[in-house]
Amino acid sequence: MDAVIAPHTAFVRKIVWRSRWKMELSQEQDLVKKERKLLLIKAVHTVVWVFYNVVIFYLLYAVLTNRIDKWVWICLGLIALEGLVLLVFNKMCPITVVARRYSDSNRDNFDIFLPNWLARHNKAIYTSIVLISVLILIYRLVLA
Repeated sequence: MDAVIAPHTAFVRKIVWRSRWKMELSQEQDLVKKERKLLLIKAVHTVVWVFYNVVIFYLLYAVLTNRIDKWVWICLGLIALEGLVLLVFNKMCPITVVARRYSDSNRDNFDIFLPNWLARHNKAIYTSIVLISVLILIYRLVLA
């Protein structure tokens, strides 16, 4: 009787092993897809961040050197648009909202290629620079 059960048990074990292996492979493939999507999101987020750095530092440069031109107003418009987007998304970048789908990390830089300290203090640093730039701009316009 054992001789009859043993081959059947081996066959069942083989089926169970294959199904577990396929399930693990599928889970690994899903994880790789999530990691790739998160990598793409991080790259896009970093490019957007660099773009806004150019905008903010051009604004600062322009007001410091008293070169108030159409680009200053375009910069202010882009910064206002970014501020509006952050207000709509409850002080969170919409790219971060999308990235949350692919990561459960609690690090501040999980969705962008920045040092963690900079990602943590990003809004405070750049808001300060923009406010200083706007104050200088107002000063320049009043003196003109």
